[in-house]
Amino acid sequence: MLRVQLTNNSQRLDMTISQDSTSPLVVVVGAAGKQGSSVISALAASSTSYRVRGFTRDPTKPAAKAVAAEGVELIAVDVSVENTDAVKGAFRGVDIAL
Repeated sequence: MLRVQLTNNSQRLDMTISQDSTSPLVVVVGAAGKQGSSVISALAASSTSYRVRGFTRDPTKPAAKAVAAEGVELIAVDVSVENTDAVKGAFRGVDIAL
């Protein structure tokens, strides 16, 4: 079940990071950046279960390690036209992309 709350005319999805394979898989592009890590924090603070896969160019950065510590599956991938096969593979099985 996906529960949506409306606040100040903007949609907020209520989610919780899970490892349960039956939970829908959400991918966050730029997971170690300001916007991506903010989205992941919001997902972790919610009450609905979702698996989260985060894309990052450098999983060794402290920000990426912090995201992984929240239970996010980190994928090192450069999202670019030249890297089409790797990008397609990284999106495999995803239900929601942010």
